[in-house]
Order: sequence, then structure tokens, then C-alpha cells
Amino acid sequence: MDQVTSPRWWHNPLLLTLASGGLLWAAFPPLGITLLAWVALVPALLLVHRKDNPASRFRWYLLIWLGSSLHWLLLTQGIRLAHWSTHFAWIPLGLYLGLYLPLFIGLTRVAVHCGRWPLMIAAPLTWTGLELVRGHAMSGFSMGLLAHTQAHWTTLIQLSDLLGAYGVSFVVMLVNAALAANLGQQTTRGRWIVHLAAALLAVVLVLSYGHLRQIEPVADNEARSLKIALLQGSIDTTFDNDPTEPQRMYLTYRQLSIQARQEHPDLDLIVWPESMFPFGPEIIHDQPPVPPDALDMDQQTYLERIEQQNHYFQANVEDLLWLINEDLAGPDQKQLDIQLILGTSVQQVDDPSTPYHNAALWIRPDGSVGGRYYKSHLVVFGEYVPLADRFPWLYKLVPLTQGISPGTSPSCFTINGVRVIPSICFESTAPHFMRQQVKQLSDQGTPPDVMINITNDGWFWGSSVLDLHLACNVFRAVELRLPLLIAANTGFSAVIDSQGRIHQQGPRREEEILIQSVQARNRFSLYRKTGDLFGIGAALVCLSLAVSGWRIQRAKRRETGS
Repeated sequence: MDQVTSPRWWHNPLLLTLASGGLLWAAFPPLGITLLAWVALVPALLLVHRKDNPASRFRWYLLIWLGSSLHWLLLTQGIRLAHWSTHFAWIPLGLYLGLYLPLFIGLTRVAVHCGRWPLMIAAPLTWTGLELVRGHAMSGFSMGLLAHTQAHWTTLIQLSDLLGAYGVSFVVMLVNAALAANLGQQTTRGRWIVHLAAALLAVVLVLSYGHLRQIEPVADNEARSLKIALLQGSIDTTFDNDPTEPQRMYLTYRQLSIQARQEHPDLDLIVWPESMFPFGPEIIHDQPPVPPDALDMDQQTYLERIEQQNHYFQANVEDLLWLINEDLAGPDQKQLDIQLILGTSVQQVDDPSTPYHNAALWIRPDGSVGGRYYKSHLVVFGEYVPLADRFPWLYKLVPLTQGISPGTSPSCFTINGVRVIPSICFESTAPHFMRQQVKQLSDQGTPPDVMINITNDGWFWGSSVLDLHLACNVFRAVELRLPLLIAANTGFSAVIDSQGRIHQQGPRREEEILIQSVQARNRFSLYRKTGDLFGIGAALVCLSLAVSGWRIQRAKRRETGS
């Protein structure tokens, strides 16, 4: 039988890693050449078939790590823009994320060379398992998954309601592995055809499922609906203490609220992005507050301070609601009934620890607080510093003045009969977190009808981090089969339906108002019920391969007496 002989490649691990990193970077925004993702990992996969040289093994993997780290530094470079000190988060993040490619190559080599697994099975499983590990380790980083390159291929990504985004990553890697299996070793023409046919069949099956899931359900004219305005200002955020910035933020979003109300008097809800209502914190307590020792203040004086701050906070809330619902209505019009979701801060003072929360507040038309949600999935070095609760002096090394305390549970805002689940900032990048929030509310008998994400992406100055965040939101909508609405400072605000289609999207670093009516609909999602079982299974495969590799290396050292 005729042989298809692969060309002789110069198997330099750094060059092959840089080739894969460059192609994969180009598959993401700003270039966004999504088809490149289907071939981007082929150069790196050629390293799986290279003969092992124990003498140069450390150098070999070091070069892979350096090339992979460069890819991640380029992909996440927007993180460094807010302040010079954020380089100290960006560079370690890139170096940490760079570790996953050499891990992938090493585990896949164990499966192929020791376990005799076909590359088309080993590579997709190890890649998928490591993506899940990356989403949980070190507080989790689930941006930049291989699946996210395909966020705009709506038919393909419908698979996410079964297996999550990890299922889409598996399919894209499967095609890469099919191509690499034919290039990396001598292969008969028959096997070459079988590899490509198997990959093509997998893609066809996924697209067929996606087509079926895109069939629109029959509209329910009696379903509850909510007309929402998503506000997007354009205020680049920095860590510098600019005393004028809070007032600028407020005036910008107040004016956008007025404009939305004037153009759409039938609005039910206006949504502000994260942290754009600067008059916090709102101070709450169930028990008599105890003054922190650092304040050196008696309880009566402390209570007076709390009352003053809450009066200031409430006065600004009521002024904003009056402006929107009464002053704008005019003498000949009925009083309006528009409600707000505001991004602000809340401080609990039941005990001397007085934790601060990054919060989303639901404000009724009379100015009362209908519900609160405290951000639970915090950003390391952006909202807290590890170990700073024991060593407060660590905050002197970073621009943060103090850490944010995490919330402990989801919230459901029932507005005009529609149940809204809020999330804040990068919480929507974590698939397991969002799924658990939705499932918990569903188990409590209050299944959400719509997800709303409020975020201040002004930290990233219009960089491609905005695109990465939007891609995550697209997958959350499909995974959980719920529409997801985003109010983002500087962009991208968006309206995403439960099939992952972006109906409206705000511009980059420009002001915009998005208006959308959402209906209460319930579409089935297996992922919502079972979660990351597929990804966990792949992660367990990675663990077993790591144990096997360790045992093999230990046996070899014993044989050589080293």
C-alpha cells in the first residue's frame, strides 16, 4: 500500500510553539481569523511524535513554556493598561498560563508513547481536561479557551448546552489532532483518509445538533416581558486617585439615563455598569455595629457617621429616581415606574471586620432597595491580594487600598414578574460559577428568566480583553439557555439570546444605549443540570496520565541507577 511520508520538519520546540502561538493568537481578536484555530495547534502537536531525549528534556520543555508564555502575554496584554503596577499581574499571569502547553505536550506524549493511544483521542482529552483545571486553579482563568475562537459560529457552539464550552474545544482540537497525526508520522493513505473522515464526521454531527437546537420555539404572547435599557459610557479607568472621576462617571450615566427615558418612556428597567454609582458605600447592619479598633471611635459617634453616610447615599439614589420617574414625566403625563440596577459598593458593619462588597443593587421607583447581590467570584490582585487578611501590609505594595469581600450566594431580582440573576464583571467568564448560581436559584424554586452582567471594562482601554470577555458571555448564554444582557463601561454592552446570537452590541470605547425587551422563557439545558462532567472526566484522564508518567520516569531512574 502506498505510504504518505511526512516532510522532514526541523523539530525545534521553540519555533513550533511560536508557530502555534502565533496562529492561535490570530484566531482571537483583534484579528479574529477564526478558521485558524482548526489548524493552529498542529505545529505544537508535532512535538508529541518527536523521539524523547532525556539529556535535553528540561531545555525542551522550557522552550515550549517560553513560547507559550509569549502567546498568553500577547493575548492578555490589555490587563497592563490601567496602571504601571498592573504589569506585575500581567507578566506572572502570562508565565503561569504558559505552563499549560508543556503540560499538554507532556501528558499527550505519555498517552501516545506509553499508553499507545491514538493522537486523535489523547490530544482532545488532555487539552479539554487542562482547560477545566485552568478554570479552577489559582482562583480560575477561563478566558481564551480554544472554544472561544468560535464564539460567532452559532451553529457549532450549540453543543455547549450539553458539554459546556469544553465540548467545543474538544471538537476543534480533534480536527487539529487529525491533521497532526498525518503529518507527524508515516501513515498509510487509508489511515490518512480515516483520520480526516472521523474528524469531519464529528464536525458534521455537532453542526447537525446545532441546527436542531436553533429551531425557534413557538412564541408565547402571554409570557412576562421586561423592557430594559443597558447603558454604556466611555470612561477609561485607572488606579490613579483622580478626585474628579467619580463625579464624571455619575454625570455621564445620569445623562444616559435621561436620554434613555426620553427616547423610550415605556422602559421598565435601566441598568448601570459595575461601580458607576459613586456615592457608596451603602452601610447595612442587622446587629448594633461595633467600631473597628483602627478608628478609635466610640459607638455613638460611629453610629452617627453611619447615619450620615447612609443619608448621603439614599439622598442621591432618590434624586436619581425622582429625576427619571417624576421630573421627566411632565405635568400632563403619568408618573413613570422605571426601576434601576446600579453598580456600587456595600459595607456590612455587624462586626469590626466591616467587609466591603462589590455590589449590584436593585432600586425600586420609590428609591428603596429591592435586592442586593454581592460579587462572589473575585479577581486576584484586582479586588483582593492573597494572604492580605493576615498581612495587611501587602496592600502597600499594590494600588488597592483594601480588599473586597466575596458574597456567599446568588440573588434573584423579580422585576415586573421577570426573574433576573445579576453577575458582576469577570464572574461571567467562569462557566462552573455561573452554572452553579443558576442551578442554586432553580433548586430554590426561583429559576431565572434572564442573566444580566454589569461590568467596568474601562480598566482595559478598549483592548481585545473586551472581545475575550464578550466571547465568554456568548457561551454562558448557550450553556444555560438563558438570554444574557451586558451593561459594560467602555464596551462591549450586548444583548445575547439563549442561542448565543448577539442581537445588539455596543461600540468599543464609545457611548451607547441598548434597548431590549426580554421574555420569560424556559429552554432545556443538560449542562445546567449536569455541569462539567465531561470536563471533569477529561481532567481525571490528565491526572491518570500524570501518575503514569511519574511512575514510568521513576522506574527508568531505578533501572539506570540514578
